[in-house]
Amino acid sequence: MRSKKGGIKAWLIFVLIIVISFGALLYLKNFYKSAEEEVAVVTEDGAPGKGFAKLPEFTEEEKAELDNDALNNALSSGNLEDCEEITYDEELKQQCYDNLNYSKILRSGDESQCESLSDPDLKQQCYDKIYFSAAMDTFDLSLCEKITDVDLKDNCSNQIKVVMGRTASSAADCDSISDSVLKQECLNNYYFSSSTDELNVESCSSITNVQLQSRCVSTVEQNIKVIELSKQTVVDLPESTEEILEACQTADCKDNANYDLAFEEKDLSYCNKLSTSEGVQSCLKEQTENLDQYYLRQAIAMRDESICSQIADDSLQELCTSSI
Repeated sequence: MRSKKGGIKAWLIFVLIIVISFGALLYLKNFYKSAEEEVAVVTEDGAPGKGFAKLPEFTEEEKAELDNDALNNALSSGNLEDCEEITYDEELKQQCYDNLNYSKILRSGDESQCESLSDPDLKQQCYDKIYFSAAMDTFDLSLCEKITDVDLKDNCSNQIKVVMGRTASSAADCDSISDSVLKQECLNNYYFSSSTDELNVESCSSITNVQLQSRCVSTVEQNIKVIELSKQTVVDLPESTEEILEACQTADCKDNANYDLAFEEKDLSYCNKLSTSEGVQSCLKEQTENLDQYYLRQAIAMRDESICSQIADDSLQELCTSSI
């Protein structure tokens, strides 16, 4: 009896072991299948791959936000490689490349590189800006004619003609200036310089600016006196404006010398030394304009934006900054 019971017991234990083993194998199979599904990814051909977490799915708004953040980062860094971080919008990626290349091309001044830009509007702006900068550097009006933007072309032409107007050798040199105010300023400057050079008081009457006309007359008359005096006495004539100021015996003579020194020394405090309040105000206005034009030419010629800060006129200072 005991022998039979012992056999049954052994058989039950054996069956129990088989059941437990089968259950363990089934559990492990399900466990590994679940783990493989969690790490599966979809490859380019649609087949599942293993070893990488599945990429998260983004909404269109989230994709646009991610691309815009990448664009801003690239524009801030100025690094073309950062444009590659724009993942979803190929057009935005190309805009990124264009904008960064646009800035580099303008700094290079090489117009041939503008052709590499894909955006037609940006490409034309590139050409216009380079032509404008080159025209300001060389004072070449023919370069202004290549500019397609009408306002920028006029700006380019007028700015060069204003500078040329300061040294116009004839009234005809001013005829090409389209802006009537700038043209008259050119003519006034020419008549002033020609009148003082030729010691012709009557020619001063061609100047429309009353204050400049008055100064023209006083300068010519003073120069005539100095020449007449030099014929009568044998003395060392003053050569510099400071020496002229020291030799002056009249208020008009001192006023003219201080006026000239304000520009020569780039120091408007000389204007405050003029004998009349009208003369002081006229000197400050005219010499400020002269200095502004001087600093504009210097900044453009040297391509030094820091010089623009010395320009008093806000619009001219903005032009100076945008031209460099």
